[in-house]
Amino acid sequence: MKVIVTNSYDESCAVVAGMIRDLVNAKPNAKLGLATGGTPVPIYQKLAQMNKAGEVDFSAVHTVNLDEYCGLPGTHDQSYRYFMQKNLFDHIDILPENTYVPSGLAEDPEEECRRYDELVKSFGYADLQLLGLGRNGHIGFNEPADEFDKVTHCVDLQESTIEANKRFFASADDVPRQAYTMGIQTIMRARTILMVVSGEDKAQILHDALCGPITPHVPASILQLHNDVIIVASQAQYKPLLDMLMEHGATSSLEERRWMAKEAFAVSSHYDSAIFNYFDAGEGSAFRCSVNNQKQLRYGENPHQKGYFYGNLDAMFDQIHGKEISYNNLLDINAAVDLIDEYEDLTFAILKHNNACGLASRPTVLEAWTDALAGDPVSAFGGVLITNGVIDKAAAEEINKIFFEVIIAPDYDVDALEILGQKKNRIILVRKEAKLPKKQFRALLNGVLVQDKDMNIETVADLRTVTDKAPTPEEVEDLLFANKIVKNSKSNAIVLAKGKQLLASGVGQTSRVDALKQAIEKAKSFGFDLNGAVMASDAFFPFPDCVEIADKEGITAVIQPGGSVKDDLTFAYCNEHGMAMVTTGIRHFKH
Repeated sequence: MKVIVTNSYDESCAVVAGMIRDLVNAKPNAKLGLATGGTPVPIYQKLAQMNKAGEVDFSAVHTVNLDEYCGLPGTHDQSYRYFMQKNLFDHIDILPENTYVPSGLAEDPEEECRRYDELVKSFGYADLQLLGLGRNGHIGFNEPADEFDKVTHCVDLQESTIEANKRFFASADDVPRQAYTMGIQTIMRARTILMVVSGEDKAQILHDALCGPITPHVPASILQLHNDVIIVASQAQYKPLLDMLMEHGATSSLEERRWMAKEAFAVSSHYDSAIFNYFDAGEGSAFRCSVNNQKQLRYGENPHQKGYFYGNLDAMFDQIHGKEISYNNLLDINAAVDLIDEYEDLTFAILKHNNACGLASRPTVLEAWTDALAGDPVSAFGGVLITNGVIDKAAAEEINKIFFEVIIAPDYDVDALEILGQKKNRIILVRKEAKLPKKQFRALLNGVLVQDKDMNIETVADLRTVTDKAPTPEEVEDLLFANKIVKNSKSNAIVLAKGKQLLASGVGQTSRVDALKQAIEKAKSFGFDLNGAVMASDAFFPFPDCVEIADKEGITAVIQPGGSVKDDLTFAYCNEHGMAMVTTGIRHFKH
């Protein structure tokens, strides 16, 4: 099965018209089954343009239309004969005697139906039948019923169809209540059926037609039995479909139909997932996640692993320079975005392996970069850089002195881009405003773990002073600054900061003591004075050992979630040694 389902119909019309053009050029005496209504109008306009340009000759083509209103003469401006003349026949070189539409003024409706069936049969049925899809699943005017009508017949139009068509008349009262329509059997005898569906409001009925039972209550479901129905689910399939038709005309192989059907079901299942998640309302009764836009990456975390990204990076960033973004780049970019979004002040962050190795908040981008780099100029090599400020020439000149993989900013001065673009592989991204998901998930064992994203950002109001000595206003600023970093660091994690600058961190350790020792050693290796610095922990201290080590290094204030059964021991040590400590009540584990 192959069906055309378009997300942006206007952009697909040229392709659909091109398919018809190529069929006629390959078979000049082709028999075309044509549809009416709003859906095919742009297609007919394109065909007229192609004919005028000499791209296709319709002089030997025969056409047969699906429908006509009962009681309307062909000259009536709402008849389908008039529709076809106005939108196609009057604009191409087709012979009038080769165009067939049921007569709306036939004295004997039954005889007109028999006559029309015999006429279609006489020239061997359609090589290609163009169909639209009604909101109730009708094709032509074959309305939902208790059984399929096999041959051309006079049908009573349902209220949903009258409502959909009233836009073409002065009012709903003026819409005819009956119409002639080609029967299902006749439609199904077409060699190839091309269904064009436009509008998100038809997503569910399309799903029912493709995935549901074959039933006359959804007339289009009968197409599941046809051996050559074309389904194009998105713009990505236009070119393959066109190539296929140009190669061997209006026929297809089982493999081609299977591929097209797969693409169509990808669309319908995407809608199914969205509908389920809407009604599930966050309860998580089942895991349904659907993301389109596959991007194959060079490899995964390592060269021997395949890697893919599903999503729309163009909605997040404009890449204005550099090589293709890798799997590991994306992991670091995600961590960088999560981290920078914690800060309202102008901030620059440097990340390596999803952890910050440098971060500072300063009045200018240059100052923020300089002090962020000072936190660990060694680890910054090959890192991912991000700022929430516009990068100017002065900052770019300094940033350009080191090797890095990716840089992200809301904008760049022209001079800055010229400097940063000197290295051909350097990835330069302009971040856009984009809505980010509030759920996170990862594959695990034989299932999936799902959780709410950690959106909590502590403020002064969330701090509870648990020691005799309260932190100074400057220390409070640094504590909140450090807490944002530790929240976005791999556990177990400790962060040391002073003057809105990351001095050092210990991340991903099996013990909190080891994390602290790592941070202290690192800070000292880069010449930082820890006297007056603050310490942030992503979880509680089970013993007073960490605050004791920190105290001996000159650290004066601590922020932690609290919650240990031995909190009092930690509080007591701080009181005995003149340290300030605040708790937040919020743990920020990140495994």
